[in-house]
Amino acid sequence: MGKRQHSQISLAQNFLRSSKLVRRLVGMSTIGPSDTVYEIGAGNGIITASLASVAKYVIVIEKDPELVRRLRERFRSLDNVEIVE
Repeated sequence: MGKRQHSQISLAQNFLRSSKLVRRLVGMSTIGPSDTVYEIGAGNGIITASLASVAKYVIVIEKDPELVRRLRERFRSLDNVEIVE
């Protein structure tokens, strides 16, 4: 069994892995090009990426400083994504 990081255990994080499932779920929503979406606990950003492709603006709130760093790096080129620590 792999060793988990302490922050993952203390924050009880679970991460989606299927981008296909996320795209399907976001596609089934009513989120559109005029919407601002708040995402609480973005993790690795799999949902963020899908939301950013359909919403006007995505505000991501993430508590884990390491994940915040990764999210900022991943989405730095998108003007419609804001990462809040």
